[in-house]
Amino acid sequence: MNSYINKRTLSLRSLIFLLPTFLVIPLFQVTSAQNETLSVAIVPGSASPFNGQFYVPNAVTVSPNSSVSWVNQDTSSHTITSGDFTTGPSGQFDSGLLNTGATFTHQFVTPGVYSYYCTIFPFMSGVVNVTAP
Repeated sequence: MNSYINKRTLSLRSLIFLLPTFLVIPLFQVTSAQNETLSVAIVPGSASPFNGQFYVPNAVTVSPNSSVSWVNQDTSSHTITSGDFTTGPSGQFDSGLLNTGATFTHQFVTPGVYSYYCTIFPFMSGVVNVTAP
C-alpha cells in the first residue's frame, strides 16, 4: 500500500512539473504557423472556361507574414494578378507571365482580403484571406 501511495505521489509531482511544459508548447506552434507557405495549383485545362477548376484551392486563408505559391500545371501560360477582371489590376502583386511548370510566390504581410485573377483568362479568379492571429 505504501508503495502505491509513493508511486501516486510521484506521478502527481511529475504531472505538476510537466504541465507548464505542455501549456507552453502550443504557443510556439502558433508562432511558427504565421510563416507558413501554402501552395495553389493552376490545374491542367485551366485555359478553358468549361474546366470547372482553375486555381486549386481558389480560396486560402493564411496568417500575416505567410506566403502563397502558385504553380502552373497547365499547358497554357497564366498570370496571378491582384484585383479582378471588372476593375482591373490593383497593383498589390503580379506574377507576370507564368509558363508551364513555373512558380510564383508572394508573401502577405498585412491582414485583409486579396482577390486575384488571370489577365489572359479573366474567368479564372481566387482569393487570399490574411487573418490576424
